[in-house]
Amino acid sequence: MKSKGTLKKKMIVFFITAELVFCIILIINLYNANSRILSLSGQIHEITQQNTKLAEEQKVMQEKIWLLSDTVILKMQREKECEEEIRQSYIPTGLPFNGTAFYNRKENERDGDPIALFYASDGISVTAAANGTVVSVEGDLQNGFCVTVDHDNGYCSIYRSRLKPVVAEGYEVTDKTVLFPVDGNKELGYQITENGHYIDPIELIESNG
Repeated sequence: MKSKGTLKKKMIVFFITAELVFCIILIINLYNANSRILSLSGQIHEITQQNTKLAEEQKVMQEKIWLLSDTVILKMQREKECEEEIRQSYIPTGLPFNGTAFYNRKENERDGDPIALFYASDGISVTAAANGTVVSVEGDLQNGFCVTVDHDNGYCSIYRSRLKPVVAEGYEVTDKTVLFPVDGNKELGYQITENGHYIDPIELIESNG
């Protein structure tokens, strides 16, 4: 009987010890798991902060990209406007003199080609109608002079007068360049060719408003 009681006590001690060991192992595993959870929570928090920072940096970068894009578009628009202004400055839509002059509406042809005849008073100079290059200066005081300006776009403007020109072949001119200084009431014959064909210069002048 005594040995059976002793065995029973040993068994109880064994089971209690086993339970204690199990509890200890379970507590250790729970502690390790909790430590891992805390570590992962810290990593998640750090990653969240990094993502927030990256999102803010991305927002700033996107704003810079938008600003740069707007700047590029604006620059392209200005360049396009500048190119158009330059292109327009070579089209002879301006008047061939600086000031006022009388236009002879009755005579609008010479040798079968369209021509505009103006009479300018003293002090008014004959000027180029647009930017271009003087390609020829022909004639004399007796028969009159003819100055031709090539505008490098298919247009050529032709200025006819008995006045002596102050430009020569090869001169680069603008719409302010004086071709003939007017001294007294002198006639100016003005013609325009487009791709080698004469056109009505008044229509091109009026197209400029």
